[in-house]
Amino acid sequence: MTVTIRPALEPELHQVGELVAAAYLDDGLLAADAPYLAQIRDAVGRSQDSVVLVAIDETVQVMLGTATWCPVSSSHREVAGIGEGEFRMLGVATNGRGRGVGEMLVQECIFRAQREDLDAVVISTSPQMQAARRIYERLGFERVPDRDWTPVPNFPLWAYRLDLQRS
Repeated sequence: MTVTIRPALEPELHQVGELVAAAYLDDGLLAADAPYLAQIRDAVGRSQDSVVLVAIDETVQVMLGTATWCPVSSSHREVAGIGEGEFRMLGVATNGRGRGVGEMLVQECIFRAQREDLDAVVISTSPQMQAARRIYERLGFERVPDRDWTPVPNFPLWAYRLDLQRS
């Protein structure tokens, strides 16, 4: 399998939104009528000032996953502070799970932060997102409980941070 990580093309953005929504729904993180799904599906909106990344299986030309890189100028940042980059909406399609796709997307966000000479990368994740948390922890992210928050009722998020000065 050859996977390429690259910015999504404009015609792919609707598919990106649906991929993330399906990942959240399939994992039972949100109900099908949850208002937050509209934000998750809005890859077009995120692409205006963030970089919507996709993982493409080059062998069969299938989208396997996505993440949104939120640089310092992005309006989609939620927990990043000064000198920090942030990524959001990591989602991997069922056919991409267990193949390293999520980790490749996170690594791309780390590389982008390094290229932008940032001090750290942050992410918010749900306590139920065990596979994602394993990726973050394996890559050296550490919990930052004082940045935990709840964007919508009954959907708490935990903050994680990777200090790039130590990595």
